[in-house]
Formats: sequence, C-alpha cells, structure tokens
Amino acid sequence: MSAHKSKGFGKKAMAACMALALSVMLVPSAALADDDYSRSVVASGDADALDKSYGDLSGETGGGLQVIAKDGQKAEVQVGNVTARSTGVNVQAGASPSDGDSKGTASVATGTVQSDGIGIDACALKDSSATITVNGDIASDDHGAKILTSDNGAVKLAVEGDITSKSKSGLYLSGDNIEVSVSGTISGGQYGIELGNGNVVAKEVTVWRITGKDEDSMIGGAGVSNADVERFAKSINYIVKVSEKDAAAKTGEQLIVLTTAAADDDLTATSSRLRATNGNGEAITSAKEGDRVYLAVQDGYEIVEAYSSGILLTADANGNYSIIVPRGGGVDLTAVVQLIDASKKAADDSGNKGGSSGSGGTGSSGSTSASTSTKGTNAEKAGADAKEAGKDTTATTVPQTGDSLPGATLPIAAALLLSIIMLAISGAKLQTARASRNGRHVR
Repeated sequence: MSAHKSKGFGKKAMAACMALALSVMLVPSAALADDDYSRSVVASGDADALDKSYGDLSGETGGGLQVIAKDGQKAEVQVGNVTARSTGVNVQAGASPSDGDSKGTASVATGTVQSDGIGIDACALKDSSATITVNGDIASDDHGAKILTSDNGAVKLAVEGDITSKSKSGLYLSGDNIEVSVSGTISGGQYGIELGNGNVVAKEVTVWRITGKDEDSMIGGAGVSNADVERFAKSINYIVKVSEKDAAAKTGEQLIVLTTAAADDDLTATSSRLRATNGNGEAITSAKEGDRVYLAVQDGYEIVEAYSSGILLTADANGNYSIIVPRGGGVDLTAVVQLIDASKKAADDSGNKGGSSGSGGTGSSGSTSASTSTKGTNAEKAGADAKEAGKDTTATTVPQTGDSLPGATLPIAAALLLSIIMLAISGAKLQTARASRNGRHVR
C-alpha cells in the first residue's frame, strides 16, 4: 500500500472539523494521521490547485482517501472503488479562521465505498465548499455518510446507489447549506437519517426510500425535538419510480422495467407510456410526504392493472390510480398498459362483426377511459347490395343499440318494439302477396 505523505499540512483543518464534531455532540472515530490513508491530497499554501486521479484504493490498515483544501485553494480528485479498515473517504474544505485564509474548495468523485469505519466523512467550514459524487453504493459499519457544516460552509453529496450502515445511521447531518441526493435507499442500524442537532436546515435532500431499525427510527436524533423531526421529514423529496409491467408476464408477477419517465419526456412511442403526475396533471419525478401521486398514461392507451410496490391498486370513481407518499418514501408504481384500439377490436370481433367503432382517449391527468359504439347495417346499403345481386331490393333492417334515427336515438326497448312492428308489417305484406297470387290461379 502506497501513501502520499502530506507533511502535516492538513492537521489544523482536521482538528477544526473534529472540534466542530464535538460541538454538536458527535463522538468522531479515532483521528487518522495524514499518512494513515492510502492516498492523501492536500491543497494549501501557495500550491497550485490540485487535480489528481487514481484507480481503486485499499486502506488495508487505515483509511482510503483523504482530501483537504484550504488557503483559497481547490482540490479535484477522482478515484475508483474504495475499501478501508477505517474511514473510507475523508473530505475537509476550509480551516479554522485562525489558520489564515480558511476558505477552500474540494471536489471528489469515487466508485463504490466500503469501510469498517465511516463511509464518507465530509466537513465544510467558513465560506468553503465540498462536493462528493459516489458512483455506486456506500456500505459501512459506522455512519454511512457524515456531513458537518458551519459558518456558511456548504456540502453536496450525490450517491448513485444506496447508503447502508450496519450499526449506526445511514446519513448523519449537522449544520445547514447541505444538499444530498441518493438514487436508492438510505438505511441504518439505528436511524435512517440522524439529525445532529435541532438546527439542521438541509438545503435539499432527495432519496427514494429511508429505513431505520424500526418505523419510528427512519428520521431522528438524540436530543432532537419531535417538532424538528417533523419539519425535516416534511422537507424531504422522495423519488417516484414508474415502470411498465409486461402484460404477457402479468400472472407471473414478473416486472419488465422499460424506463422511468423524466418530467420533460414527451412520451413518444420509444419512451415509457406511463408517468407520475400531481393533482394538477403536471409530470413529476419526486414528491413529499403526504402528497398524492397519480399514474398517467399516454394518449391512445389505457391502464389495465396498476400496482404500488407489488400491491394491486383500485381505480377511483374517475378511473384514476393514485397513492399518498408515506414517511420513508419507497414509491414504486407499475402498470399493465394496452392500446385502446386493440381492446375495441377484440370486442368488435367477438360480438359486432361488420360494425365500425370509435374510441375515447386518456389524458395526462392519469384518468383512463374508453367508449365504444357499434352501428348496425344501414338500410340503404343493404338495399343496394341486394339490388346488385339481382334480388328483391326491399330490405328489412333491425336497428341495433346506438343507431341514430330521425329526431332521436331510440332506447333499447323502443328499438325492439320497432323491430317487432317492422317484422309484422313484412309478414302482412307477404300474406297479401300470397293471397293475390292464389286469386289469380282461381280465375
């Protein structure tokens, strides 16, 4: 294992972050010297902004990666997957005001992070900023990710995967000006998300699902009031997943995911035919706790069945399928979709051959509807066909449901009565014709 010696440049910054951790009653893991990391990058003093790139890192006896930026400098570091016996990735932006120009900017991108200690440990002090992007999961025995800010410091964390902690919280937050985006689940052996104090004002937290050791431990913290927990919980943006379920695999409950429709998706034939909407019919990709989310389908299609996390949904009186976002999120909507024209054609073939049909569509509000009307054979057309065949051109037509007659559309009972009358008239004409022929034979 090779280690880049930092010669103590980052010790004051580290001490400042540790002091901040203690000020919010967080007991940090054992401090690591700079050379206890597989790689340590420090941008400070008169050094130019650093831009480093490494492959996979393995902290066999210590941490994986350490990045420190202060003295107005910027550090940009890209690495592969990180495994560590202690802290996976430690990022510190800025230093204490007594340490000269305390501002610093750090930008770090990694692959999967797996550690026995804290997965991602990020701290931003006075007017400094840190941005961490994880292209994979974070798995740790300690906190999955711990973020501390103070004095207008800012941290952004984006995780393309899950954050998991075996024994502590999946995500620990203390301070304000914090942005977190997790495409998967944040889960912890204690809390899902732990608030370090009652003054956590996260700028934005977006996640698909949150779980803790039980339902009451999704979001919380020692000494944090219920009011602060509720305020924070209501501010979280929960990702809404939408996918189609293959009709052919419906009975086997096999999910065939086509795509998750983005808000600007025009729902063309090559994209998903489903999307999530709010109550105004506007496309959404996330929603907050307590919001009602609707399923909308592309024009010309209808929803046959809809599910939420595998549970069959029942449409309301308007044909809408919807769900209320629960605390912890995890909204996963799936549906079987079919062409409205296909369903009409099946009905025509089974009972109304030779007829024509019309249909209603389904709008972006999420409602599904279809109307079908079947017309009987027109009397004039029947007469023309008979004449062409050299037969009697007098045609008797039995009106069918939905036929338009002069003045109004007859109810079913009236139509049946008219049919009987017309048949009786035809019979009477036939009897008269026979009587006339018999009279001619007598003469």
